[in-house]
Amino acid sequence: MAAYKLIIMMTMLYFIIGTADADIDRYCYYCSSDKNDHRYDPDCDQPYYNATIETYSFQVTGCAMIMYDSGIMFRVFENVRHSSMDLACQPVNSEAYGNGTRCWCPHDLCNTYLCEECFETSTTTSDITTATTTTTAIETSYTTTTQGPDSKGLSCYNCIDCPTVDEHTSVETDEKYLTCVTVLKSPDTVIRTGGLEPYAHGECYVDGTLIFCHCTTPLCNGADV
Repeated sequence: MAAYKLIIMMTMLYFIIGTADADIDRYCYYCSSDKNDHRYDPDCDQPYYNATIETYSFQVTGCAMIMYDSGIMFRVFENVRHSSMDLACQPVNSEAYGNGTRCWCPHDLCNTYLCEECFETSTTTSDITTATTTTTAIETSYTTTTQGPDSKGLSCYNCIDCPTVDEHTSVETDEKYLTCVTVLKSPDTVIRTGGLEPYAHGECYVDGTLIFCHCTTPLCNGADV
């Protein structure tokens, strides 16, 4: 009987500890590239997605992305039950969409990418060389901070939890970027990325507890906040 009571107490303690951090507000990108889904956003399958945001707290421990081989993409929440069983990357199958890959991450708004880490094992030597060259080009653009009409796109700082930037801060250049964005959740929680929707330079708006500010010149989202 004593052993049985001990098991019950340990189970309850595990549940309390496991869910204590799960009921805080979690912010995730929330969309689908399926035109028949109520969450449909045509940009949902784009890299560095930063449009529709939802917040949820009960039993949510992170954000997730589901990429189907058919081309359908979902950005959703990761619940506590799944996170205890899910690997960072794992295959999935859906009767409606077929085979795919699911990945998840534990931070606010972290599901902005395309599960790149799930496919890194197949990277070849030539791919690595190309990636190194691209990084060098980005660093050069940071130094000059100029972009002419023949540019490959707008360059923006791309980082999470970065109140300040320096020469080591990640920079991304993408022809789909229409603005650079600074997302402010609190003075100590700042997200910088590129935006896929048109906004005026200096335009800011509030979405829930998040403040979004847009600008339209290279690396303009680097100001201290």
